[in-house]
Amino acid sequence: MTMPDQMAGAGKFMSSSLLIRAISWSLLAVLAAFLINNVLELSLGVETNLQLDNPIPMIVYLILIAVAVSYALRTRQRSLRVDADQNSQI
Repeated sequence: MTMPDQMAGAGKFMSSSLLIRAISWSLLAVLAAFLINNVLELSLGVETNLQLDNPIPMIVYLILIAVAVSYALRTRQRSLRVDADQNSQI
């Protein structure tokens, strides 16, 4: 395989890796949003049912998912393995 062939395959690998990282970070963001909504409801008494007249829980979910995807986009040269090692040290 020549160098241009390897370079062409690398672009496809990077985009699929970025998608997997964005989904992985989004899953962690959804877990964090769930925990935040539990704290809001149990400790502060905020109503966190998912209803049209109550946007608070959806705002929490959307903000955290947006932060997770933007983090994956800003650090696109990192691999999922490096992220996993970093998260397991917490």
